Amino acid sequence: MDTDNSAQKEPIAVKTVFIVEDDETIGALLVQTIEQETPYRAVLASDGFQALKMLPTVQPDVLLLDYGLPDMNGLEFYDTIHAVKALKHLPVLIVSAQAVNGQ
Repeated sequence: MDTDNSAQKEPIAVKTVFIVEDDETIGALLVQTIEQETPYRAVLASDGFQALKMLPTVQPDVLLLDYGLPDMNGLEFYDTIHAVKALKHLPVLIVSAQAVNGQ
């Protein structure tokens, strides 16, 4: 008797990368690259306020955050979400396409 249970395996949960990027071209490129080159799902928000509204439904595994967001920069967004106990341990990578002048 064959005891292969492969048909009964539970589906693997897909991890989600939540991208907060205000540049439409960069955001679309990040989503496309992540979804084509990794097993992860990518979700895009165009600013911090939109991202805050989306957070409860997106339930990200990692956050890719633009530092130079309008109205609420990346650090302000980071501080806002890390004040929430359930999001305190969410891994966050803060990036910027702008060059910074070091002095």
